[in-house]
Amino acid sequence: DDVDAGVDDANAFGSIITGEPARLPSHATARKDANAALLRRRGCRRTQWHLFSVRELLDEVCEAIGPQLDAQAIQVLLDVAPTTQVSADREMLRRAVLNLMLNALEAMQTGGELVITAWDGPQGFELEIADSGPGLAEEQLPKIFDPFFTTKSTGTGLGLAIVQRIAAAHGGRVVATNCPEGGAAFTIHLPRPRALGMAA
Repeated sequence: DDVDAGVDDANAFGSIITGEPARLPSHATARKDANAALLRRRGCRRTQWHLFSVRELLDEVCEAIGPQLDAQAIQVLLDVAPTTQVSADREMLRRAVLNLMLNALEAMQTGGELVITAWDGPQGFELEIADSGPGLAEEQLPKIFDPFFTTKSTGTGLGLAIVQRIAAAHGGRVVATNCPEGGAAFTIHLPRPRALGMAA
């Protein structure tokens, strides 16, 4: 995978709220400034806990980036039951999902499959986003969540750092692995005290 933010300025996040297709910023400097501001704000923003439907959140994100999915011939498979709920900050989790999905799109420029799964694991709620791209280089794995680390010539290197910050704000973590059948998978783990619902 090309590793970076997937998205990351207020423009792309705002698209989820308005229903407009997400647009990748045209200027790397502006993206870096926006991402840096977002990363700083994550440190001072209080987590707002709400019980909500995970499937509805995922449907919103998929609809918002639908034009990009269609343009790149990417099929999305949602393995998440409609009854699955989680107690978390919905805005933060939506931002994290959006970042991970757009990061996956960057890895599948000529088409592929994006599989999103949620389940109640041994340590709590888990949400996995897996792509069918080339996967992650082994030397990238220890540092892909470091702020400003990127393998892209125009990347900001902040999107994955923001995802990690969001997971940490919930007392959780995010893990990156390579799939046995190819591609990369990012899994957000939220601890059991804040996780509710049934996996698909």
